[in-house]
Parts: sequence; C-alpha cells; structure tokens
Amino acid sequence: MENQIEHFSHEHPLTLQNYIIPEPCLVCWQGITSPMYLCKEELCCGSFRIHKSCSELPRELPQHPFHPHHSLTLLPKSPYDSGTLWCNACGKMSWAFTYHCSVCQFDLDVSCASLSPIKIEDPYHQIQHLYHPHPLIVCDNKTNLKFPCSGCKQPINGSRVYVCLDCNCLLDESCAKWPSQIDHPFHPQHPLTLLVHHPWNLTSSRCRACGKVLEGFTFHCSECNFSLDTRCASLIPTQNPEAKDELQIQQLSLSHTHPLIPCQTKMGFRLSCDACQLHFDDSSVYICLECNFLLHKSCADLPREVKHSFYPA
Repeated sequence: MENQIEHFSHEHPLTLQNYIIPEPCLVCWQGITSPMYLCKEELCCGSFRIHKSCSELPRELPQHPFHPHHSLTLLPKSPYDSGTLWCNACGKMSWAFTYHCSVCQFDLDVSCASLSPIKIEDPYHQIQHLYHPHPLIVCDNKTNLKFPCSGCKQPINGSRVYVCLDCNCLLDESCAKWPSQIDHPFHPQHPLTLLVHHPWNLTSSRCRACGKVLEGFTFHCSECNFSLDTRCASLIPTQNPEAKDELQIQQLSLSHTHPLIPCQTKMGFRLSCDACQLHFDDSSVYICLECNFLLHKSCADLPREVKHSFYPA
C-alpha cells in the first residue's frame, strides 16, 4: 500500500493515514471512517483530507448513464465564475469536485456519479412511473454512501435510488410514487399541488400540520397559502364510521384546548412527538392544526398543572 501520493487537486504530497477524524472527505463530503490521505504540510494544517477510495476516482467518465453523449471530467473546483455548482442529479450545491461536461454545462458530484442504473429494457435505463411526471432512472447504490431523499429528507433505506434528472432529485420508492396533485382531508377546500423545489416567494415557509420549516417536496394550495410537507401529507385521519363529514375532528384530550385529529401514517416516516421529542413507536399520531404540532395520545393527555415531589411548594 502506497504511503504517499501526488494528487492532481493538491500542490503537496498526501500521506496515508488510518485514524478516524470528525471532518468529512473533501471529495465526497462523507465522514471519514476508512483509510484517508492527508496533507501534512504546515501551511495546510491537515485541512486537506480525502478517502483513499476517492483518491482513486477516474479523472474521466467516457459514457456515464446520466449523460451518455459526452465525457465527464473530474474537476477539483467549480468551473463557473460564481465559484459554486449544482449537481444535475441530486440538485445539491457544491464548491468543488464535480464530474463536468463543458459542452452541456452538466455536473455530477462524485456521490451521484457512483450510482449504477439497473439494466432494464429502455436503453437509457429510464422508467415512466405511474405517478411521477418525469422519467425516473432506477439505480443501485453499491457503495457505502448515504443518500438523503430529496422528497422527505430522510436517508434512503436499501439499495434502490430513483433519479429524476428533470427535477434534479434523488428519491426513495415512497416519494417516487407521490402524484403531482392530491386531495387531503387537512385542507378539503382545494387540491394540493406538489412543489418539487420550495419557491423563495412562498409566503409561509412552514408546514401547516407540524409547524416545521418546509424542506424537500411540498404540497401547496396557492389560493389559501396552505402547505404540507410529505411526512404530514402521508398522515391519514382515522376513519370514524359515524362521521357525516369527510373529516371527523374529535376532542380527544381534556387538557388540550383545541380539537385533535387522530391519524395513522402509512409510509414509514420517522415522526417525532413535539412534546417529548421521542419517535412514535406505532402508526398512531394526534395532530393539532391550530398549534401546528404532532402528539402522542399520552402527551396530549398530560395535565396543565401537577404537584410533584421534586417541587412540593
């Protein structure tokens, strides 16, 4: 194993190290838990570090499936005057290390360049999903890289990743199935339209169900300025057979001042209770649209005042 190398992106020799450091690799921006090359020059103060595997990346990709018409060249810095770039696969902004096509101004970060499309009948490895409006490239993640879903912002579990080059996003299977418009009982007045990218001019930047800042996919009603993130859009109110309306709002708690909606989540999202901050162990979630938060039933039933032995006064 070579203890020292010269890398095209750095002016000093890099030395092989085997310890773990908290800073990420400057090529893939993943944590360093495997052998790395580090610059030991005093001027760099150890700030330049890359995985050994990243040091071995090819300088050129002749025919990447995401951009088969031209070769992609690995650049250590952004080729644009702004000094930044956006990956055409995942849509994330970066400053360095991109596979770049100078003809088409097409960029892939090294993580997305590692994705391998599954061989299907279509020569460009694309499928037209029943729900998603654009063709999706179905890929296998054969590496240890962790990809967040652009739709729900949760890690993509399993090896299958759906890539949309039109939306510039990576999706798990659940988010790939979201339709472009839904009818939701939290806002029965109008349909909610799927926004792939959160527009900066949106008046409200928070989900009207949980109150969290909107990230990833958003379902939005422009007429009412009502938005739901994908986690809350997946919540389905528990059906009451005696309810006459589409949505039966129930007063489930004597201690909470607003009606609570009992719901179930059917898409496996990891939701947290806004009272105790713990994840919901089962699929039962209680939501207050007035306060914009999610609760366990036990947390919703907590009394407003208690007498406690720790503070008996």
